[in-house]
Amino acid sequence: MWVAALGTLGSAAGIAIAVTGLVEFNHTKVIAGVAVILVCTAVYVSILVRDRNRVD
Repeated sequence: MWVAALGTLGSAAGIAIAVTGLVEFNHTKVIAGVAVILVCTAVYVSILVRDRNRVD
């Protein structure tokens, strides 16, 4: 559960970084924000794939 929350909040932070970079016309900030979004999305998807085969 904590990892899912971390993935969601991390993606939100990545979006904020990317939008700030767009407003400032800072290409490096936009790329950093997109990278954060991609990493957090990969973490979140790995949780979904791992729990797909889980039987409670």
